Amino acid sequence: MSKAIVRRETRTVTYFDLAPEASPDDVLSFLRLVFAKTGEELRFEAGPDYVSVDYSDAPKAWGSIVEGMLAVREGKLAPQVEQAPDGSIRMSLRERGPIN
Repeated sequence: MSKAIVRRETRTVTYFDLAPEASPDDVLSFLRLVFAKTGEELRFEAGPDYVSVDYSDAPKAWGSIVEGMLAVREGKLAPQVEQAPDGSIRMSLRERGPIN
């Protein structure tokens, strides 16, 4: 799974150590969907192995990302990365089921 550094004081998140199935372009595709949904502008810097996103002017997207990260940390949601039949990568959060 990819890792992230969250800087609350500047509202920036750097995604790094990306999962083998996820490239910076895949991460940006996911983030573009989030920002399109919120109607906010996606401001970012990307390299071959990281994506840094500035959420300072995107309070709705920031809330969505932080809430998702907290839900994963608390064990309520689990990240899921899967490859679609067309070769594209899909990233999502799903509810954790009961542990057997």
